[in-house]
Formats: sequence, C-alpha cells, structure tokens
Amino acid sequence: MSAPIALFVYNRPFHTAQTIAALKACHGFDPALLHVFSDGPKSIIDQPAVQQVRTLCNEQLPTANLIYAETNKGLAKSIISGTENLLARFGRLIVLEDDLLVAPDFLDYMNQSLDRYQDDCRVMQISGYLPALSPSFESAVFLHQTSSWSWATWSRAWRHFEAVPTALDKLNDAGFRRRFNRNGNYDYAKALHLQIAGKTDSWAIRWYWSVFKAGGLTLYPSRTIVANIGFDGSGTHSARGVAKPRAAIAAPPSLPGAIVFPESVCVDPLVESRVNRAYCEQFRNPLAMAKSLISKMFS
Repeated sequence: MSAPIALFVYNRPFHTAQTIAALKACHGFDPALLHVFSDGPKSIIDQPAVQQVRTLCNEQLPTANLIYAETNKGLAKSIISGTENLLARFGRLIVLEDDLLVAPDFLDYMNQSLDRYQDDCRVMQISGYLPALSPSFESAVFLHQTSSWSWATWSRAWRHFEAVPTALDKLNDAGFRRRFNRNGNYDYAKALHLQIAGKTDSWAIRWYWSVFKAGGLTLYPSRTIVANIGFDGSGTHSARGVAKPRAAIAAPPSLPGAIVFPESVCVDPLVESRVNRAYCEQFRNPLAMAKSLISKMFS
C-alpha cells in the first residue's frame, strides 16, 4: 500500500525544484499521492519567492493536491496541521521538506517499512536519513532518536504527539535525561525547555519528546537515502533566506540490493553509539552544531 506524501514548501524555488525532481525520479512515484503545502509569506519581502515556488509547483506537479495558505502559519504549525489532517484521512504518511533530495528507492523503502511495522506499536517513525557512516550497516537499524529530515509515520503513532509537552518531571531523572540527550551528545532537554518557554517554535522537538516518552523507536536505513541541501543560508532561520555559494549536492544512490530489515525490534547500543559519534562529527563545531540543529531539526 503506497502512502500519501506531504511536501512542505515556502520561499526557496531553487531548492524546491531539486526536491521535486528527485521525488519525481523515485520508483513508484504517483503525483496523485502528493500533497504540497505552501505556507503564506511572512511579509511583502517574501511574496515574490513564495509565488515563484507556487508557480513551479503548478508547472511541475499539475495533478498533485496543492494547498496554498493565504497567511503565514510558520513551519511548525504547517507540519503539525498538515500531518494531522492527512493521517486522519489515510492512516499513514510520508513527510518531506523543500531542501531534501531523495534516492530513487526512497519511496520503496518508506512504503515497505510502513507495511512491515504497521501493527508494531514499538515502531513510531521511519527515517530516510542517516549521518555519513563508513562502512554502512548491513541492515536497517532502530534508534531512540526521531528524525525530521524525511520521515514517515502512522496515525496510531501520531496520537502520542503532544503539542503541549507533559510529564517533564521525567527529565529530573539523570539517567532518563542523559538518554534523551543522545547519551549526553546534545542537550535536547534544553531545546525542549526553549520550546515550552516560547523561545523557539519547534514541531520536531515535541515529536521527539512524545516518541521518546512513549518508548517508541525510529527505523533508519542501512545508509542514508536522503541528502539535505539546505545548509546554505537560504532557510527561514537565516538572514532573509539569502543563499551562500556552495558546492552542488547530488541525490544519494539507491540502497544496494533489496532492503534488509533488522532481525528484532530493539536498539543495539553499539549501533546507537556509532550513530551518535557520526552526528557529533557531522556537527563538529559546537556553535555550528547548535545553530544547524535548531534551524534545521527544530523548526
């Protein structure tokens, strides 16, 4: 069963064009399954770029379901409301944003994973992204950490989502807090408190908290099948979305051979430790790490 796809776009026509091209090149892509959510401009400055993105979507995806907001909701509200709406209708959903390039087998992996773990309440999310690891794993792996760089879920899992996080006293337990903070590698607890204090507006940190508190797991591929092209200063958290020159990024290749699923639904501590180290290596500079994670993962 092929899941519907939600693509969230805003004011980056260059990035959106690449995301759409990669998605259209996926095995089994059906535009009838695609729902494009275009947020309204924050100000008159954003109007031309927002309109360029909408014109691009009209031209490249004429048979997709195009949902254009008249006012600006912000990324968090857009994703939460769009996800809730589609899950209520279809029961499962694949989610992308406008700065992600997917491999040709991305939809195969997502749909097969959604089918396989449909009724396993321990599994609450599927991710298409994994930090660079060499060599890659022999099979897909489970982690406690959720992902915002391409993901899928079911209505049964999204029921746990808390727009207003509860039971925060759990973070007073040192062991629980350390596990939530990726075994001490990043202060997600602080990010959660910033969200609660209204200093950030993040759907992703609230989703991670909801999944982690419920004891849920996320399935990651044996190596990434998604590339992020948004680290160029063009995002909404950068100065007026002005892109910085950078080398071109290509969509990753498909996984070698058939998708291999893990033998059991559990987290291997050695695998988790290796992935944690890879994340730290990817965001080696502490200041760059904080800015990147807040702008990209917690927006």
